[in-house]
Amino acid sequence: MKQQVTEQEIILWKKEHLDTKSKTFCGAKWLTSSIWLYNGTTASCHHNPPHPIDLDQAKQDPGRLNSTDQKIKERQLMREDKRPEGCQYCWVIEDSGGIPDRVVYSSNSDPEDEAQNWKTLDDVWESKTDIIDPRVLEVSFDRTCQLACSYCCPEVSSSWARDIRNHGAYENITTDDRDLYKSTADDRIKFKINESNPYADAFFDWWEKSLKDNLRILRLTGGEPMMSGYTWKFLDWLIDNPDCSLQQIHITTNLAYDNSVLEKLFDKVKQIKPRVILAVSGESIGATGDYIRDGFNWSQWETNMESVAKSNLFTQVEVLTTMGALGATGFVKFLEWLEVQKKKYGADFYSLYINIVRFPTFQNVVVLPQTVRNQLSLDISNFVNNSSVFNKNEIAIITRFANYLKDIKEPHRGEHNLEFSDLAEDINISGLRKDFKSFFQQYDLRRDKNFTEIFPKLTEWYNTL
Repeated sequence: MKQQVTEQEIILWKKEHLDTKSKTFCGAKWLTSSIWLYNGTTASCHHNPPHPIDLDQAKQDPGRLNSTDQKIKERQLMREDKRPEGCQYCWVIEDSGGIPDRVVYSSNSDPEDEAQNWKTLDDVWESKTDIIDPRVLEVSFDRTCQLACSYCCPEVSSSWARDIRNHGAYENITTDDRDLYKSTADDRIKFKINESNPYADAFFDWWEKSLKDNLRILRLTGGEPMMSGYTWKFLDWLIDNPDCSLQQIHITTNLAYDNSVLEKLFDKVKQIKPRVILAVSGESIGATGDYIRDGFNWSQWETNMESVAKSNLFTQVEVLTTMGALGATGFVKFLEWLEVQKKKYGADFYSLYINIVRFPTFQNVVVLPQTVRNQLSLDISNFVNNSSVFNKNEIAIITRFANYLKDIKEPHRGEHNLEFSDLAEDINISGLRKDFKSFFQQYDLRRDKNFTEIFPKLTEWYNTL
């Protein structure tokens, strides 16, 4: 699918290349994978809840890091026009009339050859083989991270684990079925510092056996990948082996580190053959960003972004925003900042993508008062309608979020008992809002922050919770 397309073109592409296979087909279930090697879990995309990898199977065939028994079952469900439970993110958007991400993820298995991408979709649909190498792979080597963002958790950030280790579990939070803030998650890490990680060993075995010949896009993520020794090991491998199949390598980074780390990255990128794209996380400017992303320094981040743009080493910078209730309140100001950068360094150099916070649910935008949500939605829509630097895809993404912001009733379904009925909605929303306040009261104490100082427009509402 071309980078800039109309909504009608996307719908037609979906009908031709997905619906002809099944009403629930998603190429990502075959061709895309996220793997967290530090805890031995995987998912077809980052919207799916991660599930365990059978280590014994992976040792026998490292392709099982991706093609788990669960994914094989989910592929069969799609063959039968059924909806896998873990794909709720797309089903919710699709049922509300939006274009689900399964369309986008199905269309990018080969960024250099659109015709080959279509053929690849046909091939996997018709394939009788269960063990399939993905074309797009996201790998997290470990959870080491210098930030402890409010919407993150110990499973993904070592700084978050340190918070729980030092201060204990967050208390009086009742709607978080996943218990994200009850433990350090140390028991789920499959190796100790200075020990070999068997899942990482299996990955490098898989890489040498077949993945280096079949993968098109590799995304390195974390934690913070620049803090992982495995990242630097892999970049050195790419330098020494320039003829692998990779067309693009995406490095997902918070970019919240000093200049010495950035210069080290620049030096490696100069020597790598695949095109390198930085995927930089950020969604709020100034003090708002510093509050939401504990350990973050907006001034340093902005300087680093400037250095990246001036380096001429990166094909593109993807700006990945994580939109929860607090991020939404400052999103227009962030878009204004991004608009200036696009005008300065080229509209196509920066691209925007929005990830919506669904877990913890008490940080989803649904907790905000409807009047606030409506106004934020209107402000975002007015901004994008009056901006000339965002492309059609970005406008569609921003508009989709603006509509989601005012219309969403159920961030997810099923296992978390949040299928809001007219009678149950106030009760459930009330519980989420109480947890929202309980969490941020404790967050403020632990992180030396002040919610009402940073979010004055929410203060009156916050004090009533």
